[in-house]
Order: sequence, then structure tokens, then C-alpha cells
Amino acid sequence: MSSEPNAAEIIALLDGCHSLSLATRTQDGSVNLAPALACGLAPDGQDLQVYLAHSQAGSALDDIAVHGHVALFGVNLHDASQLQLQSRGAMLIPLPADALQTVQAQREAIAAEWLMHGYSTRFGYALTSFTADELQLVQLRVSDIEQLACAELSA
Repeated sequence: MSSEPNAAEIIALLDGCHSLSLATRTQDGSVNLAPALACGLAPDGQDLQVYLAHSQAGSALDDIAVHGHVALFGVNLHDASQLQLQSRGAMLIPLPADALQTVQAQREAIAAEWLMHGYSTRFGYALTSFTADELQLVQLRVSDIEQLACAELSA
């Protein structure tokens, strides 16, 4: 990867993640953590988009609306690696017309991956539980990413 990764390079790393979480901080320093339902490239190919369920990410969504500071953390079970990035440029954006299909497709892929590791399909579905009316979309500008780290998880 180049010294300044582009959105496609980051998505390639995120695609292998079996667990993806987004974290924010309140103004008093408390941490809010929310599971990400799906992620992908924005239509312009330059930004990252992360889908969240309001029921699981309400406080984190409030923090994003106030200051836009987020951390995204993913774990890949195949090669025991993790990806972390921090950005100050996160913003809430309107959902595209195909949002539900995008999230459902990634939900099926996540459930299938967990099934390969001995977990029931229900476990994978529970990790990505949502209702269509609570979907929220967060966009991160790659140019606003302050830190990007990839590492192997220690045994």
C-alpha cells in the first residue's frame, strides 16, 4: 500500500474483516462503540461509507453529528490481522436507494464467514441485526484519515 492509501485500498483491507466496529468519544471523553453493519466505497470512489443501525449506534451517531471524530476497527479471522483507522471527517449522509440491498448482501456474507468458523448462521445475523427504518450512513473522507494501522493479532 502507498504511504497515503486511497479509498479502494482501505476497502480491500476492510473486505476481509469479520468484525467491524466504529467508536466515538463524547465531549466529556466517554467512549461509544457501535457494530458496523456494512461498509463500502462512496459513489465517487474517494470516500468510505459505513452503515450503522440507530438502535445499536444512537450515541455514536450523536457524537458524529457534533464533531465527526471516529475510529474504525476491523478484525480478519483468516490471517489474524486487524485494521484501525482514525478520522476527523466523518459525517452523516442520506441513504442511497440501494442501501437495504447493500446491507443485506453484506449481512449474508458475514453470516457465511462466521458459519465457516463454527458459529451458527443465527450468530452472524445477530451481529448485524437491524430494521430497514433504522439504517444510518456515515461517510469518511479518506483525506481526513489521520492514522491507519494494520497489524497481526498476537496469539
